[in-house]
Amino acid sequence: MNSSPFLAGVARGDISPDNAQWLTPTGMVRLLPTRGVLDPLEVQALAFETHGQRSCVITGDLRVIDPECARQVRRQLSEKAHCNPDRILMGATHNHCSNPELPGPALRAQMPEPGESGDRRCAEAVAAWTQKVIDVMVATALEAFAKLRASEIASLEALVTQPLGLNRRMRLSSGICVNQWGSGPVVPPGQKYVGTAGASPDRIGAVCIREVGTELPFAVLSSYDSHIHLYELPWFSGEVAAAARRAVESRVPGLTALYASGVSGDVDMHTAHPMPVEGEAEAVAWFQDRAAMLGGRFADALVPAIKGPLHYQRPTTIPHAFQSVGDEQPQTRRILVLGALMLGDIALVSLPGEIFIDYGRQLRQALPGKQLILIGYNGSDPYYIPTALAAEQGSYELAHGPARTPEEEMLVSPTGALVPSRKPRPGIGPKIVEELVGLIRSL
Repeated sequence: MNSSPFLAGVARGDISPDNAQWLTPTGMVRLLPTRGVLDPLEVQALAFETHGQRSCVITGDLRVIDPECARQVRRQLSEKAHCNPDRILMGATHNHCSNPELPGPALRAQMPEPGESGDRRCAEAVAAWTQKVIDVMVATALEAFAKLRASEIASLEALVTQPLGLNRRMRLSSGICVNQWGSGPVVPPGQKYVGTAGASPDRIGAVCIREVGTELPFAVLSSYDSHIHLYELPWFSGEVAAAARRAVESRVPGLTALYASGVSGDVDMHTAHPMPVEGEAEAVAWFQDRAAMLGGRFADALVPAIKGPLHYQRPTTIPHAFQSVGDEQPQTRRILVLGALMLGDIALVSLPGEIFIDYGRQLRQALPGKQLILIGYNGSDPYYIPTALAAEQGSYELAHGPARTPEEEMLVSPTGALVPSRKPRPGIGPKIVEELVGLIRSL
């Protein structure tokens, strides 16, 4: 075994909102003012170093990572940790009980201070949380670098044997698609349900890091291809990703678990609907029970593989590739970030948007012999990236239709600024796969 030093460290930080009552979780529709934090929101950081080369992976309980947030984190870590910013990969779990935003007028009217005073308090709370995320991400990564120790790294794939993530697009006899959220698709009169329009994710990829001379890892970075969100509760929560981390950590002493969403555009964990309507207490109990159930299924698949025989290695270099388009013109172009780190034969791959599962399979088929750990929602502008066939079949992910030209991807807002509008052109997905394959092969 190679005796050259390979160092790794891990840390976690709390990004729960401090003034939750003035905020609402983003995504889905909340009808009640936010009650508080049901379980803490976290970020985790993995730091690596070998022969002076440093890199870092940051994941967390976020719906998306704002491009400006990503830029600030990379800039600060470049200065404070002496880490090449292109070697800093970030990802979110796409948690819909996070990323607070300004409550809508109906919710603001129910708050203790309606009117201009309440609006100001809401705006201040959003700004404070945004800054907290940046500060905690940087502090957590610095702590991970401070905890570097001689380590080894191994990859694994775990087979999912119980329903976890399922393809949510259902094809009808007409060829069009409709979405189902766990309780079944709605079939229009005269149509027949033919079957799912795509594959369901059946494997969990992971990287384990252990200290030299020990048996079990002190950190694991897992990647699973599915949306995690369950329900629009008026609470902040880590949802299924946090439940999965807790379940894994409870079964492996001393472990810090990181969870990454991979290519999740057309797959969901909405396997426990219909949602409860009896009351708030019942909804909270249902939510916690279902998150724990799915988290347990995740751990049932992953933990035996973590404890099984693995081939650990000590990389001597950390080759990397990073590509960002649109940063120089954030008001007129979509921001699209791609990146990769190589740790031996393990590729940590940074992905934008909500990419359909077929693209993940294409990536893996194009790079045989490499273990790919896909890290989605990476600080690019968020949007679905469907296949060309899905663009023809339609349904939720194509609600606004694909753009036909680069100019049609943008829309002038009431303020006069250009903002992303339609879904990207169908050719964007294959181009992303092509670029990533080239980046990884170049390493």
